[in-house]
Amino acid sequence: MMHRLTSFLFVIMLIGGSGPSAHAQNQTDASITGQGSLSFGLGIPTGDFNENTNNLGYGGNVYIGAEFPNSPVGVGIDFSVFAFGRSTRNVPFSETVGGAVRVDVITTNTIVQPHLVLRLQPRDGLVRPYVEGLFGFKYLFTNTRVQNERRQDETIASSRNFDDFALSAGGATGLHIRVAQGNPNNEQNSFRAIYLKLGVQYMWGREAEYLDISDGYDPDNPQVRQSNTTMLIPMIGVAFQF
Repeated sequence: MMHRLTSFLFVIMLIGGSGPSAHAQNQTDASITGQGSLSFGLGIPTGDFNENTNNLGYGGNVYIGAEFPNSPVGVGIDFSVFAFGRSTRNVPFSETVGGAVRVDVITTNTIVQPHLVLRLQPRDGLVRPYVEGLFGFKYLFTNTRVQNERRQDETIASSRNFDDFALSAGGATGLHIRVAQGNPNNEQNSFRAIYLKLGVQYMWGREAEYLDISDGYDPDNPQVRQSNTTMLIPMIGVAFQF
């Protein structure tokens, strides 16, 4: 299914890149242009990773890159952060104070994913499909923080409980749909266009260790799990060409 979708979008990309809108941009195509995006995504674990975590991840994605002159080829950096587990306990602040003052003890599992990207995408058009390959790593970690019960933005103390790294690679496909056209020749409007971004990543990850906090976190008996770290990540956001 992923292969068929990628092939279909690649055909659209070739057609779109040869249309009149691409010809109208011949003058600007002679220079390197920048591209960026901000997206919200869902991290869907697969295989053993899904069985061990039993949680959808949620988070954000940032992409920044450059498009080569007169070419659909671009390179960039993709950076995403996903929370895929959370445990909260309300406990007495201390044995001395007892139950008179209580705090929240919050434990979270997080994945940070930086990747290098090679992208194929037409430089112009109302709809700009893309395909890309990614290579990088995942950093998985568990944090616990003590938080004021009444002021949830106030952290009293925090600690890193566990962490691990895993190599990561994958592919992605999606669409940029233009919602605003800029004028790059106007110094006050340096952007070329703004787009709605719809995409999906399939990010394979090697084995790593992480904590299972689905039933809470016990520092005296941590539940360490080990598996692949592969995720399917649908996302929606806004993209910029400048």
